[in-house]
Amino acid sequence: MQKDPKLRNTVMNIVNNQLEGSDMNKPIPYVKRAYNTLSKRYGDQKAREMIGVVYLQEMYDSMKEERDFNEDHYREELLKLK
Repeated sequence: MQKDPKLRNTVMNIVNNQLEGSDMNKPIPYVKRAYNTLSKRYGDQKAREMIGVVYLQEMYDSMKEERDFNEDHYREELLKLK
């Protein structure tokens, strides 16, 4: 994500919205739980980046496979992070 600042900013905004909520959505509890666990070990920025990588992977897979974003799989992958 470091090589493309626009992509990085977009993904970090998505992660921030998932953690803190936005005008349109409430925070996502399972993302917040993953963040709390990761931030204790890696710090704020690294935890957000790790969540962003998982988000990007699920988005990539959904586009490649021409399917909807699989929120259950996203949740499962976040739970695997330690």
